[in-house]
Amino acid sequence: MGRFLLQMMPYVLAEAIGGSAPAFAAMMNETAAQLGATHSHFVTPNGLHDPKHVTTAADMARITAAALDDPTLQQIVRTPSYILNVDGQKKTLRNISLLQTEGFVGGKSGFTDQAGWCYAGEVIRDGMPMVAVVLHAQSDKEAKETVQALWSWGSAHFTLSQPLPPGAALPIADRPGWVAQAKTPFLLSLPRDSQATLVPNWKFPVPLKDGDLIGSLQFTIDGKAVPATLPLYAHWLREPTAVESMGAKSALLFPENAMTGWWQIGGVIFLIGCVALGLFLRRRRHRQKHEIREIYGISYRGPRL
Repeated sequence: MGRFLLQMMPYVLAEAIGGSAPAFAAMMNETAAQLGATHSHFVTPNGLHDPKHVTTAADMARITAAALDDPTLQQIVRTPSYILNVDGQKKTLRNISLLQTEGFVGGKSGFTDQAGWCYAGEVIRDGMPMVAVVLHAQSDKEAKETVQALWSWGSAHFTLSQPLPPGAALPIADRPGWVAQAKTPFLLSLPRDSQATLVPNWKFPVPLKDGDLIGSLQFTIDGKAVPATLPLYAHWLREPTAVESMGAKSALLFPENAMTGWWQIGGVIFLIGCVALGLFLRRRRHRQKHEIREIYGISYRGPRL
């Protein structure tokens, strides 16, 4: 009787929230799609078998991560036991999904004849959240041991990185005085001993104003693009110096030139020097011809400078 009541409680909640079990299932499917769980289709609110009620381990990991972002749900799934008072009798409900493991955030076990023993849960170790899902295990013990082995493997082979913390400044080479900043935290799990590269994709609006969206950071790991980007926003720090302004103007004159910074400034100074030398030699030539005309009485019609 107790198991039957537990299986029917989700239907009561589904009708209270969605008006009916089918309407609540539609809400589940809509939310799952928004989370990227595109290979799932839910029919029953309690998760019991239905031929059209399907999911994958990857989809369950996405759903688990989103669900355990809720502090209330975290508290519920970490509660060891709860005492109910039924008709004057106390009934103790024990949390069989609770795991005694480092950094445990929460988890849920489950079983049907078709899916076998399953477990979905999350831990945080060294600041890195890790979600693991096991489906179709032969026993509850096997499911829980396997999910803990997956967490241990993840800790040994991955590390957490924050490429650009919120408020940190990323200089913009050809726009002195401006920097790019991220407004939201972005954490990236990287395989240990891997090489991560940050590639900015600039899209500057005209005119440029403080706080404008100016592009994004694309991440590559060992040459492979990560399917995630970090929006970048413009921030005005100060007025550029004269040297910086010269460098910026040279960058605008030669946008395809790969040289930056002092190399650009040196190129501009070289061009100015060439022009000045040309004018000097031209004046000197004119002066020499003028002196020859005065000495020998030769008429010379040259350009007047």
